[in-house]
Amino acid sequence: MSLLPKALHLPPPGRPRWVCPESAQLDLLYLAWGHRQYGQNPIPVSRHPGWHYVLVNRGKPTLVLESEQKTLNAGDFLVIDPDCASGWTDRPDGVSDLLVWIWRTGPRCPECAVESGGYRQWTIGTRLWHKVEQLHGLCRLEVD
Repeated sequence: MSLLPKALHLPPPGRPRWVCPESAQLDLLYLAWGHRQYGQNPIPVSRHPGWHYVLVNRGKPTLVLESEQKTLNAGDFLVIDPDCASGWTDRPDGVSDLLVWIWRTGPRCPECAVESGGYRQWTIGTRLWHKVEQLHGLCRLEVD
């Protein structure tokens, strides 16, 4: 497990996102969507306040871990344990579009289980991809 502090690094102003008010005490902590330019606004490597679920919709962002970097592609889906220190970068001119959830609790299905301090990555098909987009949209409607 990493000793880096836990932090939520917000995108620059004007980028779409939702942050759970501290007073709400919900399981859903954060939502993000839309384009990001991690080459110009990288997210530093840190541990997280909750479980990250990420779908890459467009682009080739780079997941930066403490010991490696992994370039992702559209259709890649990740589940990242809160103690897996990670961040994001990209080419200087790179533009990515990601859907991000951060939940207080971890996955409830064995297929999505992640070892402590680790992450899992899948490349998902079109049908599941559209379902994940729909679910993210429903989450945005709920918190709006």
